[in-house]
Amino acid sequence: MRHATRQELYRRLHQARDFAAASFDQPLTLDDMAAVACLSPNHFLRSLRDLFGQTPHQYLTQQRVQRARKLLQTTDASILEICIAVGFASASSFSSLFRRHVGVSPQDYRQQTR
Repeated sequence: MRHATRQELYRRLHQARDFAAASFDQPLTLDDMAAVACLSPNHFLRSLRDLFGQTPHQYLTQQRVQRARKLLQTTDASILEICIAVGFASASSFSSLFRRHVGVSPQDYRQQTR
């Protein structure tokens, strides 16, 4: 791949990743993110994973969990309110993903960090 082509691809991937970071609380699809990068969904998925070591889904989940951790530490919002604020569709999926990433439930995390 030519240097200029590689630079353009990296620019597009960073742009799509920035878009995802700014829109993590919205329901995003692979097609949405690929459209921002002006790439096909398959090419976008492969390229993003190769460059950043994460799939778009993994990246979004990581961003959502990080934001949830901050909200659990700094607000008195309910777990359900935080779940919705960070873009999860259900409290059960939020709790299980949070536990998988952090090691404790959202409620336990809140108690430990206060």
